Amino acid sequence: MLVTIFSDGSYDFHRKAGGWAVWLESEKGCLVHYGSCPEFVSCSNHAELFAIHMGVTLAYREWGDAIHSFLIRADSECALRHVTKGPVQTRVRDREMLKIRSWLLDVFRKCGVQVLTEHVKGHQSPSLGYAFAMNNKVDKMAAKGRKSMTGQGFIRAHEALEISSE
Repeated sequence: MLVTIFSDGSYDFHRKAGGWAVWLESEKGCLVHYGSCPEFVSCSNHAELFAIHMGVTLAYREWGDAIHSFLIRADSECALRHVTKGPVQTRVRDREMLKIRSWLLDVFRKCGVQVLTEHVKGHQSPSLGYAFAMNNKVDKMAAKGRKSMTGQGFIRAHEALEISSE
């Protein structure tokens, strides 16, 4: 089964707060989640990659072994490079993000799933097509998740981190 993940991350440098959002689609249905990022997320690229991490985590929780491929659509070329094993620059603050990257690549390898990515230019008119409309939706949800430092999304983010460290 193909799972399409529309993901977005948002980060406010003044508040030091990040948010994430995912819209997952498959033949078995649709999942929509958003929430705040954990404290180690320290920039928008981190929030973007964390959103992809949450999308993969939630997809496996819901559909498990039925998944044979992912199509990840995001407006962050940096996060998409992390997912596709492309070259990435690392800094000390990126250690946690490299752990997430490593976890994602391990999951993809162990599960034998195909991973496709598509860059969707952000902040475009939804009238340009479905991918742009979906990107606008997850963009708004990620901003909402960034502003809510408590609640369901925050709990889900920490649950996902526990899974990724196993």
